[in-house]
Amino acid sequence: MTRAMRRLLVGSTIAMSLLGLPDGSASAQVEPPRVLPPATPTPPVAEPTFEDRVAGFLTDFYLFGDDKANAELESIYAPVVDYFGKPGFNRARVLADKRAYFSRWPRRAFRWRRETLEVVKREDAERSYDVRFEYDFDVSSASRSSRGRGIAELTLDLALDGGRIVREGGRVLARR
Repeated sequence: MTRAMRRLLVGSTIAMSLLGLPDGSASAQVEPPRVLPPATPTPPVAEPTFEDRVAGFLTDFYLFGDDKANAELESIYAPVVDYFGKPGFNRARVLADKRAYFSRWPRRAFRWRRETLEVVKREDAERSYDVRFEYDFDVSSASRSSRGRGIAELTLDLALDGGRIVREGGRVLARR
């Protein structure tokens, strides 16, 4: 037997062993491969709804609790805002009030109650929505703390530079 024939025989024996055939027997029958049914196609992922996008904004930015850079805050507020019942606040005054809040309460934690989220399209503007939700808060400084539940009310105008807050308000519902 030549060296080439031995390699072929050893190679065949190994292949048959890997296929589960007994002792290299050439007479063993190999079952044809099974054909698997086609995989069920994965349903397409639904695009997030506007409400989902608002929820993401609330979770990831608005109620995140970290100090925001002026550029970040400027990016979400319109040049003029109805701010806690006072019409005509310019953005600089809104940002100054936010900075004062951050200084007064350097430690802040918020958890919004998703089940309370209401997003309603305004009839008086084509791309404007009222957003309302409740949240729990826990804020503190070195000398004091406050905990409770509040409600926030925003109006988002999507026609302004991809979306800006044009109205912000709210109040504390309960303190603990």
